[in-house]
Amino acid sequence: MTVDVYYRPHNSRIRENQFFKALMGCYSQAVHHAENYPIPDGLFKNPVSRDQLARCLENDSHLPVNARQRSLEALQSCPADIFVMGEHGNISVDMVIVDSNGPTFIEFHEKQHRRLSDNRPRMVYDQQGRGCEVPRALQRLVRDVWRCLYLKPYSVVWWDWFETHGQHFELQEGNDYFEFALDGRFNFKDFLEKNF
Repeated sequence: MTVDVYYRPHNSRIRENQFFKALMGCYSQAVHHAENYPIPDGLFKNPVSRDQLARCLENDSHLPVNARQRSLEALQSCPADIFVMGEHGNISVDMVIVDSNGPTFIEFHEKQHRRLSDNRPRMVYDQQGRGCEVPRALQRLVRDVWRCLYLKPYSVVWWDWFETHGQHFELQEGNDYFEFALDGRFNFKDFLEKNF
């Protein structure tokens, strides 16, 4: 059985590269493609609900309070249905394993996914593809939520979980969402559970 692993390495992402090496150790016969796996275009038609995302932020107790408040304020200018891509744009997944069962999507998350602290302007979109400027932290959050909702099978591996438990890493079988996170820390499964 042929296994292909899509991962575009970044020199500055040391922990992510370490995780990739561990992942390749689990798939010793895999062929590495140093490029992003193309996400099917049809998936981009699926929105993230502004109101549901706002409820998630309001009910969260792990993200920084000020950052949550800034994100809630920025959400007020967003359309009711938020799209991750307009006519031109790009969204990718850190790593994708493709075998006879199809693709398995994997994101390796570091601190910035818990901080919501990057305020550089970026875009999210309405249904017609018109851009809405938001802080980069909110754009990242919208994209993370979108991946959790629509990419299957999909796994998130948090850097602090990997540093603690990485030697025992094994992807879960199935066509669902799984998250490798430390207890008591922010994770998307808990963040989304009651509101999506």
